[in-house]
Amino acid sequence: KNREDGAFYIGDILIEYYNPESTGYVIKDGTRVIASFAFAVGGFGFESVTIPKGVTHIGEGAFSNCLTLTEVNIPGSVETIKSETFSRCDALRSVTIGDGVKTIEDGAFFSCPDLESISVPKSVEYIGSAFEDCDYMMEMTLPFVGKSRTAEEPDSRFSAIFGGKEPTRLEKVTITDTESIPDYAFDGGEYKLLHEINLPDGLLTIGECAFGRLDTWEITIPETVTSIGDGAFLNCKSLEKVTLYNKVKSIGASAFFGCNSLESVTYNGTEADWAKINIGSDNERLKEAKFNFIAPVIPGDVTGDGVVTRSDLLRLAKYFSGFEVEIDSAARTLQGTAKLREATYSAWRSTSRALMLNWANKKEQ
Repeated sequence: KNREDGAFYIGDILIEYYNPESTGYVIKDGTRVIASFAFAVGGFGFESVTIPKGVTHIGEGAFSNCLTLTEVNIPGSVETIKSETFSRCDALRSVTIGDGVKTIEDGAFFSCPDLESISVPKSVEYIGSAFEDCDYMMEMTLPFVGKSRTAEEPDSRFSAIFGGKEPTRLEKVTITDTESIPDYAFDGGEYKLLHEINLPDGLLTIGECAFGRLDTWEITIPETVTSIGDGAFLNCKSLEKVTLYNKVKSIGASAFFGCNSLESVTYNGTEADWAKINIGSDNERLKEAKFNFIAPVIPGDVTGDGVVTRSDLLRLAKYFSGFEVEIDSAARTLQGTAKLREATYSAWRSTSRALMLNWANKKEQ
């Protein structure tokens, strides 16, 4: 009496599923646990499975060897994707991992040859060798590089989540939530098709040889980055364009050595800002590239002289009165209004102080 459409339950625990004629199954609401290997024997004809949000635990190998399973949605209520949970699912192509999942164990998606893309949410804190033998992976979104944000060599390398073997067909990687790209993160790997790497806002440092010998064409270093390590882009021979921001304080030795295709650098800052950067040796290719300097916008600085003063207020007043004056419209923001108000008050205060001192001096005389 505990069997229903091939599913065997004890309370809120799904113990086993066996229905060779079924092409899909919606796990019933109220299920809390999916037992180990629950679908491993009877789910071989599956094309899809729906896991309800109330499920908190999926046992090891629960969906292993579901040879025709093509898509799965894992809710955030499941904190851990256990070892071998979806191993050897030959047809699995689409995986959605909900925000709330914290751990993806070794071999969770072992030998899923059709798995082409996956997005891992920021809630995940640890990824084991979860994607070993996922040879056709083409696109990945990950919160960090390696097995965790604090992993050390060799677990800090990108290939660690593939069991140390590089996915040779990978084309695009997006990192969403880390302050540091570790040393040798992608260096020397057989990422022959990896042309696009997106780095997160909030990134502070790029480690030594982090992207060495990649075949990427263009890289944008986030605005928050302050340090680029030695050999960070060493021998990236196809790299043509680089975008940098004025918060960068140091660029290590040979950071762009061997980047023979590097032609242009977009620098969000002034030439004076660029001159302040501590640039290590063997970066001639970077220095010789064509530079496009983009001066940063200072809210309220409508005159474009780098500071907010009463001159900006007067310029803006003339502009709104119909006079033909030039203003930096990008600096005319709500934040800029506050800056102008502050500058106006400061000017009034200094003027008042000067008048008071002048009056006091005359009174003494």
